[in-house]
Amino acid sequence: HYYLFAVWMQILWMGTLVLNVFAVKNSGDRRISTLMLAVIGLTIFETLFEARARYLFAYVPIYILLAVIGLHNVINFCKNIRK
Repeated sequence: HYYLFAVWMQILWMGTLVLNVFAVKNSGDRRISTLMLAVIGLTIFETLFEARARYLFAYVPIYILLAVIGLHNVINFCKNIRK
């Protein structure tokens, strides 16, 4: 059953990363801009200097928060299209 668990966890992680992109709409808010800057800085740091992603676990709450904001923006966008 671990294979199914691993697949679902990967789907959740990829969904979280995709929804982070949609948080850009609220980039006028300084708090959200700071969170996005932290995620971008962490990604650049991990890409250039680290072989393993051990520091990503500390930033999981930020990824989840940005994903929730992105999901909210997607839902609002879909509601505006219906109107």
